[in-house]
Amino acid sequence: AEINSYNSDDQGSYQFPINVNDRFSNRLIQQGESSTTWLAEDQISLPPTIFQSYENNTSIKIISFVYKTLNDMIPHQVDTNLRELESRPSSQDWIPRTRIISTSLYPSPNTTLSDPVEITLNKISLKELQYDREIYTFDNTSITLSCAFWNFSASSASNGAWSDTGCYTKYSNATHIICQCNHLTNFAVLMRLSERNLTATIQLSLSIITYIGCGLSIIGLGLTIITYGILWKWLKSATHQIHLNLFIWLLLSNVVMMLLAFGENNKILCASLACLLHFTLMATFSWMLIEGIHIYLALIKIFNFNEHFMYYYLSSIGIPALISVITASVTCGVFGIEFYLNSQ
Repeated sequence: AEINSYNSDDQGSYQFPINVNDRFSNRLIQQGESSTTWLAEDQISLPPTIFQSYENNTSIKIISFVYKTLNDMIPHQVDTNLRELESRPSSQDWIPRTRIISTSLYPSPNTTLSDPVEITLNKISLKELQYDREIYTFDNTSITLSCAFWNFSASSASNGAWSDTGCYTKYSNATHIICQCNHLTNFAVLMRLSERNLTATIQLSLSIITYIGCGLSIIGLGLTIITYGILWKWLKSATHQIHLNLFIWLLLSNVVMMLLAFGENNKILCASLACLLHFTLMATFSWMLIEGIHIYLALIKIFNFNEHFMYYYLSSIGIPALISVITASVTCGVFGIEFYLNSQ
């Protein structure tokens, strides 16, 4: 980090990190410890015209940062207006390929920058990038990079998103990339990742295993429910009632899972089935919880305890319905239906 004091009457550009031999180095107020092993020639250059926009003899504070590990922690939220995003499928994601660098002026410039800010960033080695390699990959022959900044005004759950508005790539080689932007904020270069595509053979195998497994489960659960129905006169007890409800919801979950294939080409139908599957699975887990409560009461209370199955039914349906509907509504409303249907 650096803090510098400039005067609007100074003629010349500013560069961060400042060089000790720079003619403005005497204006340096504070400089943090820097390490050439990771700073790796990352820098920002401000054009002289940015200081000419101030009134005469204005004192300007320049605060600059390079964040060593923030690129590994910041959310991968991308503004939907990103130019490279216009035609990208939902199976792709963006991660910072460089460290994040920023410069701010106090007071802020009163006008739009007439000359762009130039940012030079060192590309992080592909081996050092932090992302889930089991899910994502990239085409080494055509890596897509985009100069971007963190837009705090973008509406998202992360209080902002990466945007490329006003930023362009001036030059790029194997180790560095030079960006130009017409504003000041936190800058980085994003790299596009793609989900690993399963081969047709693997997809077919997984589909066959799913249908066979769900089919056998449906047959077994169906026969169990029929048996309960036939013998209910002799099996009418709290334990068997809980088991019967558990089997019914397990059966419904497997049926919904089998129906998911019909929603592959219809996003609304697919989202509805996904929400329904979420609901049926949570209802199944609710009856597992209820069985645990029943066993506790039977072993601890033993005598003189009453179970109100009306409360069991209301909680096993109401709570899962509330959670699944709110999850689907909020996710689709904030991030979009494609995010809700994303495999991740």
